[in-house]
Amino acid sequence: MEDDDSGPCQKIDSVKIEERNEEYDEITSNIQQKTRQVCDNDEVDETGDTPGKRSMIADEAKKADCWLLKEREKRRCNEKRREAILGRLKQRNLAVKEKELKLEARVMEAENMLEKIREWNTRGNKIKIEAFA
Repeated sequence: MEDDDSGPCQKIDSVKIEERNEEYDEITSNIQQKTRQVCDNDEVDETGDTPGKRSMIADEAKKADCWLLKEREKRRCNEKRREAILGRLKQRNLAVKEKELKLEARVMEAENMLEKIREWNTRGNKIKIEAFA
């Protein structure tokens, strides 16, 4: 008879290994089952996208479109405001030009009157000089 005690220890170790393998198999199958459920619920397509991802992307695209529309509307409003301001500025410039021309005409008229007055004074002085001479 051999005096070997390793027999019962090997049996205990092999039982522990089997138990671990069973636990591992159980955990693995649970993970696979959960993965299948997630994939079934989310309907993953060939690119790996899920409806959740697609809706999130669609929401972001809608936000971007809204932002673009707002920016275009702002630009359009700013352009209209700018055109209105330019129109008023042109009207003011025309009004100033008109007043300038009217004032210039009045100055010319006043200069003509002064010239006539000088002529009358000169003529009057000539008459006085001739009368005294």
